[in-house]
This record gives sequence, C-alpha cells and structure tokens, in this order.
Amino acid sequence: LASALSQASLTPGASYTITLRVVSPTSGSGATATELTLALPPSGGLCSPFPSAGDAYTTEFTQACGSWASEELPLEYSFGIEAGFSFNAATAAWTAPSYATAFSFILADGRYAAAVRISDALGGQTLSKEAPITVSVAAASQSASAADAEESGFLNAKVALDRMVALGKKSQVLQAAESTVKSLDAARRRALSPPVFDPFTSDSSGGLEPLDVGAFEPFGGGAGRRLLASSASYRMRTRRMLIKQVDSATAGALSSRTAGAALASSARLTSTPAEIDPDSVGDCSKVLSSAAIL
Repeated sequence: LASALSQASLTPGASYTITLRVVSPTSGSGATATELTLALPPSGGLCSPFPSAGDAYTTEFTQACGSWASEELPLEYSFGIEAGFSFNAATAAWTAPSYATAFSFILADGRYAAAVRISDALGGQTLSKEAPITVSVAAASQSASAADAEESGFLNAKVALDRMVALGKKSQVLQAAESTVKSLDAARRRALSPPVFDPFTSDSSGGLEPLDVGAFEPFGGGAGRRLLASSASYRMRTRRMLIKQVDSATAGALSSRTAGAALASSARLTSTPAEIDPDSVGDCSKVLSSAAIL
C-alpha cells in the first residue's frame, strides 16, 4: 500500500477511498474500504529577516515567522541560509527543527538568501518565500592593510563564536561556521578567477567596465603570489578555528535533532583537505562520534 501511494499523484486537501480486495480460491472473496483525506501543508504565514543588511560577525539578524496555520499541530520551524542571490534548499545550511518561530544569527560577509521550512505534525512541509540578506565587512577592516584586515577578520569571527559557544548556542555556531566556510570558498574561487564583467557596474559613459575581482578579496587582487599565499594561510587558519568551535559547541550535547546539522557543518568544514590539519581532523571525528551514538 505504501509503495502504491508513493507512486500516485495525491492532491493536498483532497479525499480518496482506498479499497482492499482479497480473493481466495477456497474461501471466496471479500473487500474493505477506508476514506483518506490528505492534510493541507502549513499555509497563510510569512517569514522575514531583520535587518536585511549589516556587518560581518557583529550584526545579529533575526528571521521571524508568524501567522502560519495548519490542521495538524504543532508546527516546527527549520531556518535555512544559502550563500548567493537565490535559495537552494538542497545546499542551504539548515538549523534543526524546533517549535521556536524566530531564530537569531550572525553571518560572515557576503550575499545570502534566507528561507524557513515549516513542518506540521504529519510531516507536511511548506517553504517560505526567500529573502535577501547583505553582509558587509566592517568599515575599519575595509581600510586596513592586508595583514591588519586578515587579523581583524579572524578575531571578529573568533570572538563572536567564542561568545556563542559560551552561551550554549549550538545552532547559531553551526550557522555562523557554515556561512564563514562559504565565504572562504568564494574568496578562493575569486582569487583563482580572471577578471569578469559585472552587469551592475558601469563607467561614466554607461558602458560596462571590468569588475575588479580583487576588490572582494580581503587582501586586494593585485599583490601577486605573495598575497595569494597569505590568503590561503588565512583560509586555513580560519577553517581550523571553525572546526574547533563546532567541536566545542557540540561536545556531549548533540540530540537527534541537532546531529544532522552538526554532521552537515562538519562535512562542509572538511571539504577542502588542503586547508585542515591532523588536529582539525581529530576535532571533526569527535563531532562524528557524538552523532553516531544517538
């Protein structure tokens, strides 16, 4: 029956009659029927982030939901963040489902899309409308030298994560770690990419002008091999710090709900083997072990 239903196209809110007929060569035949009404997924609500723009690691964003309704209560909310201009539920960083209708978080610099997955008691789900978030590097870091900008970015991330670990905010640590990894990966791709044309940038004559890829790198784009090596060193140092923070935040405190988010974060943090060391592998192993015993 389950196999047959999974292959059928069922409409939420519609009613169906399921009939089971049995035929026996010795006892004749018989049938029974039951009516099934497919529940409607959660609907009628909104989710939006506030503010929609801020500074890396200092601005606390809050994604809040309201007015969601369902016949199958209670509702659970899972908050997702995706780097870029559009939201992809498959690759987004998700929090564990909870009854909380709001979630506060910090992010690394970059452009993001935020959305919320609302689930009812029967597993029906609705994805909220995505909303953009823009996170900028603090003004002081933008005007600093290469070395100072590197150190400032690292310390801002570490201080913010230290505070969240101390407060026991596991979901916030995992979310911040994943956004930082996405920012590091984007910086590496930009450092290795040739200049491109930005459709949103124009010169005084109205024509397109080359987008300076290095303008988005913490250390600029024209310093050659020496600064590219420095950038790699920064990414390595930051990734190792993030792995340690995730280990500290989840040590002995994983539940069946938070294990999935912790495993996803660990996978992303170790996705670039050249930027981790044996100690970092050990820290990730602890997270994996904590999830495995649930």
